[in-house]
Amino acid sequence: MFRPRPLVALLLGCLLTVCLFLPLSCQSRPAAPASLSDKLDSLRLARPELLSCMGAEDSAIVASILWRARENAWGEACVLDSLLPLFLDVPYVGGTLENNDGQGNERLVINLRELDCVTLVENVTALCQLIRLQQGVEAYPYMIALLRYRGGDMGDYTTRLHYTTEWLLDNQRMGLVEDLTPRYSHLPSGHDIHFMTWNADLYPMLVAHPDFVGKMEQIQQRLNEMDTTCFIPKALVREEGIALFPERLAEARESLVTRLSEGDIIMIDTAVEGMDIGHLGFAHYQDGRLHLLHASSSGRRVMVSPEPLCDYLAGIRRFTGIRVVKIK
Repeated sequence: MFRPRPLVALLLGCLLTVCLFLPLSCQSRPAAPASLSDKLDSLRLARPELLSCMGAEDSAIVASILWRARENAWGEACVLDSLLPLFLDVPYVGGTLENNDGQGNERLVINLRELDCVTLVENVTALCQLIRLQQGVEAYPYMIALLRYRGGDMGDYTTRLHYTTEWLLDNQRMGLVEDLTPRYSHLPSGHDIHFMTWNADLYPMLVAHPDFVGKMEQIQQRLNEMDTTCFIPKALVREEGIALFPERLAEARESLVTRLSEGDIIMIDTAVEGMDIGHLGFAHYQDGRLHLLHASSSGRRVMVSPEPLCDYLAGIRRFTGIRVVKIK
């Protein structure tokens, strides 16, 4: 009978131990990052040219932020706390995404030097994901494409997620964000989304390509059919956070208030006909009061609202409430 020598037996024992415990350690890791890595790798293979869409200045900004994250060991709990202040005072510039090939096909835009409320949220979300995945600069264009285009499939103008509600639903489906609003309110958002097609003259691409209007009508119809999102009335937004929804709205002032997490995405619902979301930003606390960190068109830069979020909302009649979304 074969009897292993002591050293061989020890090695066999170590190998057996590794084989037994390796599956357990793998199972303990969350599945989402691996799945997201697969999506990025697939997009890299399918669209290698997207890497060239990022210029030297933006590459340097992303590289610097990723280096800070590694050097300072930004953990899950502090990524947004550390990341958001880096964007303060970046100039507000709208319309930076309107870049196409003249035939209506999208060209990927990477611009961290000039931001509006949408691109601020996109870029911060992309950086959070890369930091958590420990990916490098070369993955950045592909993460932006995943966030900005339906299923990451960039084609013509209509493949972009123009409506924030669809951006939320699509990126939640891919596991990039999570809608926390139902924790606070079950009131349906109830929007009939049609602003772009009813106001096509405001969109140069719809004017230049009338066939896109029909495509957008189909997208809007599908979105209205699938939209099950909720919103929190602005009467429930307090200086400290969100009041727990009571049976009667009149009792809201006596309700307990739940504090939001620093860096939660705040999507502001609007009463503008045919539109869903009027503005975006992030939850930020100052002296225990909930403020909005956002790219402000009036302030012309990324800034923290001087007044608490509840007062900011109260001062703009068309704003009806908020949604709260977490970057996963």
